[in-house]
Amino acid sequence: MPRSRYSAVEKLALITEFQNANLSAGAFGKQYGMEARTIERWSLRYQQADIDGLTEVTKNKHYSQAFKLMLVQEYLNGQGSLRMLAHKHGLRSHKQLRDWVFKYNRD
Repeated sequence: MPRSRYSAVEKLALITEFQNANLSAGAFGKQYGMEARTIERWSLRYQQADIDGLTEVTKNKHYSQAFKLMLVQEYLNGQGSLRMLAHKHGLRSHKQLRDWVFKYNRD
């Protein structure tokens, strides 16, 4: 995965500008040549972990099997969407939970 061309400070400036603009994420993203999901994801990470959520991760975080199973079961029991549960439990991306669900269903 390519590294971000934006520093954490630049991301924060864009998030602040987006929040003050009266534009949709799509319209705002077009102005800066980025996808709407990118600005939405940055905003969510900033809400979750302040400026630390905007920094590049150089090392993967490890989760216990019990934690993974708990989240998979919450998802399969309909206790929330992938994005909602990932946000609730502090995962950086819903894709991580999606991968755990896929592996659980495969096994």
